[in-house]
Amino acid sequence: MIGADKKERALGLKEMNHLAGFYEFGFIHESIRQLMLRKYGDELWQEVLTRAGFENGKENVVNHYYSDSDTYSLVDSVAVITKMTREQVWEMYGSFLIEYTMEIGWDELIRSMSPNLKGFLDNLDSLHYFIDHVVYKANLRGPSFRCEENADGSITLHYFTGRPGLYPIVRGVLREVAKRVFNIDISLNITGRTQRSVQMATGERVEEHVIFVVKVIDK
Repeated sequence: MIGADKKERALGLKEMNHLAGFYEFGFIHESIRQLMLRKYGDELWQEVLTRAGFENGKENVVNHYYSDSDTYSLVDSVAVITKMTREQVWEMYGSFLIEYTMEIGWDELIRSMSPNLKGFLDNLDSLHYFIDHVVYKANLRGPSFRCEENADGSITLHYFTGRPGLYPIVRGVLREVAKRVFNIDISLNITGRTQRSVQMATGERVEEHVIFVVKVIDK
C-alpha cells in the first residue's frame, strides 16, 4: 500500500493546498445547483428544491455535511422534473463537475495529475485519498480505481464504490477530462457490473464493482 506521504506527493503540495480551499462537504450540492441554474434556470431549480423538500438557500451550504439520502433525493427530483433517468442526470453532472471545478480554480490541479489519460486514471486514488484524509481528516467512503492497459491500446478501468449507482458520474467525468485536458474523444463501454453485501462494524453495506473499457476515438 502506498504511504500517505507518497500519495500526497503524487498530487503536489501546491495543488493539494489549493484543493483544500474549495472541496467541502456541500460542494456536490452547490455544483448541482450551478448545473441546474445554468442549464434550466431558477424557476425549474425551485421546483426541484420543493419536490426534494429543501428550503431555498439550505440545499447548498458548502461547509455542511449532507447525507447520501439528501443528495439522492435532490438528484431524483432533478430526474423527475427534467424527464431524464437518474443515470442520465448523474452522467450530465459528471461532465459539468469537470467544467465547474476547472472554472473555479482546480484547473492547475487537474492538469497536473498526468500528461496522459492513463496516468490520470492511475492517480484517481491519490486524489480521493487526499480529499478523504487531508481535507476532511476523516475516513470517508471514497471510491477506488484500478486500471490496466490492454494490447489494443484501450484501457480497462475498475471502479469500486460503497455507493452503488453512481458509476454514470465516472462516464461524464472521464469524457470531459479527455476532451478538455487531453484534447481527445473517448468511448466508454461497461463490460461488467457486480454488487456484493459486506458486513461492516456499522452494519451491512453494498459494494459495487463496475468495469469500463476506455478507447480513444480516432478523429
